[in-house]
Order: sequence, then C-alpha cells, then structure tokens
Amino acid sequence: MNFKLRLLLYLFIALLFILQIRFEIFYRREFRPRTPAEIEASAGDLSTLDEKTRRAFSPGGMFEPIDFEKLNGAAWLKSHYEPGQTFDEYAASYSNKDEKRNKIYILPVGVITGETHLIIDKMKGYCEAFFSMPCEVMKPSALKARSRVNAHTGKLQLLSGDLIKAMKPLLPPDAYAMIAITMTDLYPASAWNFVFGQASLTGRVGVYSLARYDPEFFGRKRGNDYEKIFLERSLKVLTHETGHMFYIYHCVFYKCLMNGSNSLAETDMAPLFLCPSCLRKFHHAVKFDPAVRYKTMIEFLIKNGLNERADWLKKRIEYISGK
Repeated sequence: MNFKLRLLLYLFIALLFILQIRFEIFYRREFRPRTPAEIEASAGDLSTLDEKTRRAFSPGGMFEPIDFEKLNGAAWLKSHYEPGQTFDEYAASYSNKDEKRNKIYILPVGVITGETHLIIDKMKGYCEAFFSMPCEVMKPSALKARSRVNAHTGKLQLLSGDLIKAMKPLLPPDAYAMIAITMTDLYPASAWNFVFGQASLTGRVGVYSLARYDPEFFGRKRGNDYEKIFLERSLKVLTHETGHMFYIYHCVFYKCLMNGSNSLAETDMAPLFLCPSCLRKFHHAVKFDPAVRYKTMIEFLIKNGLNERADWLKKRIEYISGK
C-alpha cells in the first residue's frame, strides 16, 4: 500500500473515531444504575466530620434514590449516558474557587418587562441564599445574536452560541459566574428545535431562557398557581445550571436538583434542593453552615409562597440538629 492510500486510510479511521466520540453512531453507552452501596458511598467518608455536618451530608430517609426501572422512556437517563460523580471524584478534581471571584451576576437580555424584572429580582434573592454568595443584577443588555422564527411555534429565537460569545467581554473581574436570563426562546444550531440554555463552563458564562416556562408561550392560559410554578421553574434553572459552573455533574444517585432533564415535565418532578452528595460537593467549593444556609432559604421560600418547600427544609434542619 502506497503512502497516499495509507494516509487516506488513517484519516478515514480517525474520522470514524471522531464520529463515535462525538455522536456515538456505532456504539451507544447506556447508563448503569448505581447499587445501594454506591449510593451510600457517593457523599464520601463522613466519619471524620462532626455530628451535625455528618447529618447534613446523610440522607436520613429524606432523599429517594433514583429508581431507574420506574423511569419512563422519555426520561433523561433512558436516553443519555451519565458517568456520575462521587464526592471523592469531585474533591480530587476541583480546587477551591479563587477568592477574588466571589460574586454571581445575572444579566437580563432582550425585552425586559416589569413582570420580568420582578422574577429576576426574586432569582437574585434566591441565588444569594442558595449559593451563600453575593449576587448582582446587571443593567439589561441587547446582545447581538443571529435569530430566526421557529417553524413549530412561530416564535422568535436567538442563537445561544452568539449570546455566549457576546457575554464573555462583559464578565466582571470579581465574577464567579455570569448568568444571562432572557424571555426569548433559544436555539443552539439550525438543526435543533430549541434549547432551554447553554453555558461555557471555562468561560464562566451561560444564557437561559424562561420563555417555555410560561403557558402563554404555547398559547395556553395561565392557571391560578402560575406565579408559584413559574417561580419554582426559574429557581431550578438558575441553581441547576449555575451548579454546573461549580463543575458539579448531573446527579445519578438521588432524586436531586442536579438530575438531568429531557422535558419541562421532568424538570417539574425534580426536587428544588441538592441531595447529600451534591450538597457536600458544593460545600467543598463554598464553605457554609448547612443549617444556617437552609434557614436563609426558608425565609425566601415563605416570603414567596413556596411553603411546602420551606416545610421540607425545616424538617431537614431538625434532622441535622438531631431532633
């Protein structure tokens, strides 16, 4: 075989390898459900911690493991391979954040109504309580991005990658992360229908759309509980996606805020809070008192009518306190 033929063969093999890595067209890895022992060990060795801290990172019968067999065919884990991430794996790969980068910024993008301002102000308050870090809402910005009208909805969409690119020069020097929030629908590429959001973890910026969280987007009437549902969905996307900025993977151990989601229905079923394993990862990145953090979150939840969620956190505090 002459040199040119060998070169073409090597290039062809390399192309097949890239296609497999990128699209898994020849062999698709399947998610492996974790055993009870693996789930128990996911938060790492707790024996050296004081009693209250140990309880904060223990389930205490308050967190349900993922029952893979009961997930329907449309669930995230039925169609996505997830490697999982234990606390020990996280601690070995994540060094504590730069103390100079100690603030989370929220950047409103596009048309900002009074209603949008209100939800973003609430997201700011919850962001501070959840992440135990200062949060600042920036001045609204009209970032340049390509757009299109979605063929299915007839709604305007912005190209998320263009927004990410436009955000990077705006990142403040003290920002741990900057999250852009828009009420305009997003798409990541011409072949995609839509995307809820997109982030550049190394660039510490991400953009997320709240458009599809509103029934009016689909031409449906808002229900009596619309405000609470919309708020909870917004808080979930903010904390879940910002959680990825702390390099926390999708959770494969418990029903958790950090579970992957294939649909709005699956997002609605996910908890609002971190499981013991993910909470310990976040605690490794940002030191805080778990019970004090929960109390701050409770104040926000009660103030905004999410009393059921607040009641769960109260029970969690009782467990941590050994009551």
